[in-house]
Amino acid sequence: MFLSTLFEERLAGTFHKYGQIIARNPISAIMFAIMLNGLLGINILWMRSNSDLTVYTPSNSQAYQDSALVRTKFPDFTGTNFYEQSLLDLGRYGSIIIKSPNDGNVLNETFQSNINTIINTVEEISIEHEDQTYLYKSLCALPLKINFYLRQDLHSSNVLASKWEQKFIDTFQSFVSSAGNQNISIAFANSDSLGKELDANTGGDISYFSLTFTLMITYASFVAAGGNCVSNTGHLGRAGVIASGLSILGAFGLGSALNVEFVNIVGVMPFLIIGIGVDDMFILMSGLASAPLNKSTEERVGKTMQSSGVAITITSLTNVTAFAVGMLSSFQSVRNFCLYSGLAVLLCYVNQMTFFLGCMSIHERRVAAQRHCITCLTTKSREEMNSEGGNCLKITCCGGSPPSSRSDQESFLQKFPSIAFPKLVLWLPFKILVIVGFFVYLGFSIWGVVHLKHGLLLRNLVSESSYYHSYSIWDYDLFPSKFIISLIFPSKINYESIETQDAFEDILTKIKQDQGIHTENEINWLISYRSSNVYDNSSEQSFCLNLKKYISNSSFSNDVIFSDNCTVSHSRVHMITNDIKDSYMQGELMLRIRQITEESDVGIFSFSPAFIYFEQYVAVLPNTLQTVGIAVAAVLIVTSIFLSNALVILLVTLSMAFIMLGIFGFMHLWGLSLSSITMIHLIMSVGFSVDYTAHICHAFLTVDGENRNERVNEAIILSGGPIFNGAMSSLIGIIMLAFSESYVFISFFKVMVLVILFGLGQAILFLPVILSLIGPNKTSIHEKKTIFTKEKHAHVNKGFTKHDNRL
Repeated sequence: MFLSTLFEERLAGTFHKYGQIIARNPISAIMFAIMLNGLLGINILWMRSNSDLTVYTPSNSQAYQDSALVRTKFPDFTGTNFYEQSLLDLGRYGSIIIKSPNDGNVLNETFQSNINTIINTVEEISIEHEDQTYLYKSLCALPLKINFYLRQDLHSSNVLASKWEQKFIDTFQSFVSSAGNQNISIAFANSDSLGKELDANTGGDISYFSLTFTLMITYASFVAAGGNCVSNTGHLGRAGVIASGLSILGAFGLGSALNVEFVNIVGVMPFLIIGIGVDDMFILMSGLASAPLNKSTEERVGKTMQSSGVAITITSLTNVTAFAVGMLSSFQSVRNFCLYSGLAVLLCYVNQMTFFLGCMSIHERRVAAQRHCITCLTTKSREEMNSEGGNCLKITCCGGSPPSSRSDQESFLQKFPSIAFPKLVLWLPFKILVIVGFFVYLGFSIWGVVHLKHGLLLRNLVSESSYYHSYSIWDYDLFPSKFIISLIFPSKINYESIETQDAFEDILTKIKQDQGIHTENEINWLISYRSSNVYDNSSEQSFCLNLKKYISNSSFSNDVIFSDNCTVSHSRVHMITNDIKDSYMQGELMLRIRQITEESDVGIFSFSPAFIYFEQYVAVLPNTLQTVGIAVAAVLIVTSIFLSNALVILLVTLSMAFIMLGIFGFMHLWGLSLSSITMIHLIMSVGFSVDYTAHICHAFLTVDGENRNERVNEAIILSGGPIFNGAMSSLIGIIMLAFSESYVFISFFKVMVLVILFGLGQAILFLPVILSLIGPNKTSIHEKKTIFTKEKHAHVNKGFTKHDNRL
């Protein structure tokens, strides 16, 4: 641990010199940050977005591979011979649910005219493309819940289908609002509705960032507005928020330049980064308040960086490390979010070290020259103005002088945590209360983890004001959640063989025995052909020739592909599931069917267009545990470099584990489930969970004191204010998301509240109590150097003694 302490001392010395350089060139540092982020931000003009829901599914999963293989075996029949079971994906469509207002029979003659009107409205929808007009009848794949499927077998068909789907939504939004259609209720959607509405909700909620930015400016100004008219640091508070805002601009531009698509979850990144930046700002301002007074600007800024540079480096590195690990995830949404956020944290650190430090240097020059914080005019001290007989208002508004103590530079909010928390933490009854409260928290967390659900309800993803919300509710409540599973025979086999048919029957029997499969619903060309009067398996040629005649112009014609020499090259049969609404159970059924097919000797695999989405339900838990586990380990390695005591490293490790346990557990208590969306928030939480605890532990190791209680007291005085105000600023940074209509933002808000509150509780209450009881004794760096030198000399002398004995 001596090497760790020596490394930190050398790093602190480097930061001291760096601070002096910036103090000599503040304008250059500020201009560098503005130009860097501004030039990067220009690339936002070329940013590409992706609203496809597949970004929330694991990339290159088995479902993706199976889908690609199916496409090589079977053509798209939507333009020639449409059957729903033959779809290679979920298809393009417009969908309408018709419901009577009193839940009566919608097929009643009373509503027949309304239903005809709806269908006629669909058929009359027209779009213009390349100077041609297209009606539904020229685009359709297939003309109560009615799906109006569209062709997508050609690129041109896909383009037209996309335009028609949008026109379909526009038409029925007008249709529903018209006064003449009040006899029945309808809900409608198309194949892209969920993705587009989720994207629209997220995009609309990003407008909250302007309010958040205003709140952060106001809060930072209020907290930093301590001291008199000269020593007031309010401008520094505003500069810290601006530095964070610049990093957001730069990160979006750099991510766009790297050709990383913007997905809607990335929309929460600004709310995250603004809090991280302000946290660093408060740490630097606390370091400035502790810097020696009556010293030059260069020396004060240098001492600020010497004491606080290491602290903000630790938090920035831990956050960047957590996001870097998140970029290894198999979910595209996680990778894109982590890349944008990691870039933003990195740029935020650069901006704090250039833009904010430059502003701090200018502030110190102004204070040293005794200039007013608003007018920048030379100002007399309040004592001088009072002796000259100035009135009270003028003295308060115009008088001021450089600070003579730390207290002269801080506001009440900066002083309060340093005054109140040490008295509480070091009071024995409060220590007992904190320990008891911790075990209660631990109990609730474990209970929540045990009951935490997996999966994602699609009905929760869009706001109630969206047209898709009512459609998703009706679809979930009124209609069964059934889907088609296809069993694919991808290569040539001897279908006419009795042994092959028996093996095929065995597989089907095993699959039908699964509780998730409807035993009566089966689309099986082989069984149907065997029961016909044209069945002939006397030879392969007879089998295929009669089969070809039998299935022509039938639904089976899409399921058997013949080679040029009239043999079956590959085929498929279809089965339908029971009503399965739980997403986790859907994923489990997919795994069970795969296991049955993989164990067969026939060479068969299972496929369903829905499997791509089911993959996330079974992959999210192991992927989350793996990614979060690697991130925790990486963050601890980074933290260990800067913390020079094994016991403190252990306490930080346990504290982070307790915070993550609490987040997992209280997610259930707050109505959240483990999904590809909340997994992103959990990865983000890894870096956050160590920030506050690392600050208090680092302060405990660096301050002086005769015993543990005194060192805990000094540690809270040094870091308690920045930790408390950093947590409060982070809460303010996300408070607007509580009013969001987007599940992405609401879930982010909930997880962030948990991270902030649990991290603050560990750093301000639990860890100080533990450190006051079992914290390591203080050993100065000089003492460690002496011990190291003595041990080195002893080792050398011992070597000489052995050498002498040998002689």
